[in-house]
Amino acid sequence: MIEEEISHWVRRYRSTIAEEPTPVLDELILRTARRRAVRVRTTRRSMVMLALATIFIWPLWNLHVSRAPEATDVSSYGRLEGATRYYLLNVVPSPYSGPGTMEQNR
Repeated sequence: MIEEEISHWVRRYRSTIAEEPTPVLDELILRTARRRAVRVRTTRRSMVMLALATIFIWPLWNLHVSRAPEATDVSSYGRLEGATRYYLLNVVPSPYSGPGTMEQNR
């Protein structure tokens, strides 16, 4: 870039900057830092409270569950040689190949 173009940009940049007095700038920085500190402190405290609540509730969590009695497989209904009832109801039998099967083709 040419030196003249750079000086134009520098002048333009400097014209947009507002000179703020030091005490005002210091107060602005401190206010922002306080807000950030409050936010961080609140987040940390809420995480600690959540962890403590979890520690106290965890042992009691399984107490409220009501379990239904489990069905026992007394008669083994629907099982044949390890096959489930679903399989036995949906299995496709092999086509009949006994006497009389050739008569339909003629």
